[in-house]
Amino acid sequence: MTAYTIQTTEGQKEWTGNYGTMIDFQVAVSSTDGPQTVVITQKPTSTPPAIGDVIEGTVTKNQYGLKLKRAFDGGGSLNEVAPSSNGSASVGKAFGPRDDAVRRAVAFKGAIEVAVKADGGASVENVRALTDAFDDVLKVPAPAPPAPEAELFAEPSGEDLVKEVAF
Repeated sequence: MTAYTIQTTEGQKEWTGNYGTMIDFQVAVSSTDGPQTVVITQKPTSTPPAIGDVIEGTVTKNQYGLKLKRAFDGGGSLNEVAPSSNGSASVGKAFGPRDDAVRRAVAFKGAIEVAVKADGGASVENVRALTDAFDDVLKVPAPAPPAPEAELFAEPSGEDLVKEVAF
């Protein structure tokens, strides 16, 4: 990925497509590739690009001209993901603001499923306790995979990831 620094903003155009209302920002950027005028497309709720902003990404050409596509920052993943064997990668941060809400929703869904299956355990207090317990487990970063020879001698243990919740 290349780092592009915004030198000037040259205008914007609002349009509606399959993903709702979007804004095309035409900006002049500089990078190791030299100066270029590109379009950055984003939702109106996103912070508009400003002079001096540095954006990691790639410039591609389509029928409308040059487009700067931001690099994936992992905002949508629950845990960091290792690069794949084909060289592509989606390495992200452990959690972003949106991920906290997604993680909490996943924990709530799991709590509902467990509480409904428990005989008489589907009370609001039990669902809250289970949601908190699942949320705590999901906050723990995924452990690094063990070396192949270490797997043969590893003792199974899940105590540190499982939190007991009494009904």
